[in-house]
Order: sequence, then C-alpha cells, then structure tokens
Amino acid sequence: MLVISMKVYDFATTHTPFRREQFSTRDPIVPAEYPSNIIGILIDGVDLCFNLRGVGWNWASKTPFPPRPPTTRKKLILDSLSTFVQTILLSDFSLFALQSFTLSPSTRPTISGYGSIIDPTLPFPARYAKAVLMSFLFFAQSAATLQ
Repeated sequence: MLVISMKVYDFATTHTPFRREQFSTRDPIVPAEYPSNIIGILIDGVDLCFNLRGVGWNWASKTPFPPRPPTTRKKLILDSLSTFVQTILLSDFSLFALQSFTLSPSTRPTISGYGSIIDPTLPFPARYAKAVLMSFLFFAQSAATLQ
C-alpha cells in the first residue's frame, strides 16, 4: 500500500503526463487513439501503479534493462532444470546442516523437546557465531524453498 500511495503521489505531481510507449516487446506499436475508452484508462492506471520499473512507459527511459537473449525451447528447459537442481541442493544442504546442530536446553519455560540456538556451554564468540550460522542457514533454506 505504501508503494502504491507513493507512486500515486509521484504521478500526480509530475509536470509531464506519462505516455505508454509500447505494449510489449511483441507488439511495440501503440495506436494514437489509445486509450480512448474507460477500460483502457483503468488498465493504464493499474499498470502505472504496479509497474515498478516503467517497462513500456516514457518515464523508464533512464532505467537500465538487461538485454534478453533469444531463448530456444531446449535452452529454456536446460536452464530451468539447472535452476531446479541448484535450488533442491541448496535447500537440502541447508536443511540437513540445520538438523545437525543440537539445541541447548532452554533456561526459560518452553515446550518440552525444544531449546535455544544460544548455547551457554560455548565460549562467547562461538555461541553467537553458531546462532548467526543457524539463522543464515534457515534463511537460505527458506529462500530456496520459496523460489
């Protein structure tokens, strides 16, 4: 909601109106009469609010876009398979690494069987290094799972 409200404020206070320069890379020509109906105006308003990089609009002229190489079906399948295997390996490695750590018994009342990632038996630097490593591995496992 904050992003949308800031974009609405930005678009409302601009000196020049925003124009659609292209619909997509497949159909780059925008007709001169577009948008002539209320549906086209609403679609443009929604696109302006949710388009974070300005693709297809005149306000994105300074935004750097990476070139899109032509993709064949074989290359797409190989890239997708490679990304899938890397994600599975990262997720499994981080999950097994997290499971290899033992949790120290908590000094506070908790549910039985659960403990703390802060191990009081370790010296000061190792205690917090273990907690940071476990937090990083949890984040890596969560990010790999969500991808």
